[in-house]
Amino acid sequence: MLNIQSLHHIRVGVTDLAGNERFARDFGLQEAARDGQTVYFRGHGADAYCYVAAPAARAGVRAVAFLAGSPDDLDEAVRRFGATAPRALRGPGGGTAVSLTDPDGITIDIVHGIAGREPDPLLPVPVINYPGRHQRFNASQHFRPPGPARPLRLGHLGLFVGDFRRTEAWYCEVLGMRASDRMYMGAPDQPVGGFYRLDRGAQWVDHHIIGFFGMGRPGLHHMSFEVQDIEQQMVAHRHLRKQGHQPVWGVGRHPLGSHVFDLWKDPNGLRFETYSDTDLCNDQRPTGDHDVAHSEMDLWSNEPAEPYFA
Repeated sequence: MLNIQSLHHIRVGVTDLAGNERFARDFGLQEAARDGQTVYFRGHGADAYCYVAAPAARAGVRAVAFLAGSPDDLDEAVRRFGATAPRALRGPGGGTAVSLTDPDGITIDIVHGIAGREPDPLLPVPVINYPGRHQRFNASQHFRPPGPARPLRLGHLGLFVGDFRRTEAWYCEVLGMRASDRMYMGAPDQPVGGFYRLDRGAQWVDHHIIGFFGMGRPGLHHMSFEVQDIEQQMVAHRHLRKQGHQPVWGVGRHPLGSHVFDLWKDPNGLRFETYSDTDLCNDQRPTGDHDVAHSEMDLWSNEPAEPYFA
């Protein structure tokens, strides 16, 4: 398997590029570069860019890029898994990529050598007063200014898949994913979805870098960008509402992974999510198996799960 470090960026096609650009800026992404009609957006973290949009006949994912640990991983992808020959990347920061194709036909780019940027400083952390644990005296809370969120990085993706078992096997074998939680229908040996993290041994990693849902037409469900905390999500939610954008769900908290999420749609129907406060896992964390008949999407809401996937 390849030594994957993280997600780096996602490429999408859109039918309404101007609408997508407006949404991306209101969401908190910053334009990093423009190559013809291809627009590269960055977050406020160390990556040169994390989201790339270009015109297309139909909106959807065009490629998902994972950052490799070394150039050797690109060579291994070619040698062991039949990836394309290495090529120079055109985006900010340069770098090299090879391409694979996952079982549903999504292009998976393995990238290395993209020069990063100096991350923007984090905002002051809220100082919370709890009963019996007071920390703020003669001082007001650190109120966040109104406006967009400050996404730090592309943290995880959700994909609809055609054949769950086939997709799971490919991502685990090729990209070294490991199941944190699976969802089944009827019995544990009938999985229909799951959340997968990087397998980095004792090193702590996010609960998942990718989620698979064996329902609907194969393709992108959502892309999720990490932000500093829930305070930022609440302020950003208000801002996106004010700008007239379409909310899907949130602000809420997922039971699997524990993270706080806020999900929106751009004018092309693409789902953008912010998240914060996710679980961290290592190789001591066993895989959880959960019956979808008893699953919940949001611990803070009584809404059924169907609208999240519609």
